[in-house]
Amino acid sequence: MTRLQNIRLRGDYAGHRDAAIHFKFRFCDDSVYYYLVEQLGIWRLAHRGRFEIRAGLKLRPYAPDKVIRLTPTMLDVVPRDQYAYRMLAERGLPARETEDYTLSGYQHEHAVNPNIMIATYNFGIPAADRISGREWSLAPVTL
Repeated sequence: MTRLQNIRLRGDYAGHRDAAIHFKFRFCDDSVYYYLVEQLGIWRLAHRGRFEIRAGLKLRPYAPDKVIRLTPTMLDVVPRDQYAYRMLAERGLPARETEDYTLSGYQHEHAVNPNIMIATYNFGIPAADRISGREWSLAPVTL
């Protein structure tokens, strides 16, 4: 696995967390993103907004120096159950407010074809100590 120095988010990505929470992102060239998150069969949240990747910032002294800011501008689907927002906050996932995340990327060989490299991106809200924090990752959606 190789750490990426230049991060460029473009295209479709997906990830999942515990409690059957699945999420998808589409990052566009004009710094617009689309986001869908759901707890399968229970609730769903969708919004779109703007993203900005900035280097040289540190949310904590030991954190990666790249930071991504996700700023929702339009809530397209709002969950009826308000506990959904609490579940997302506990897992560090975007909900309805602007969030800053540390951002790092890694590249690894495709499991079947070693000539293809796949990039995985890690997002996190670092905690006061180095051990705990709320992190999640995205992998490209392949057809």
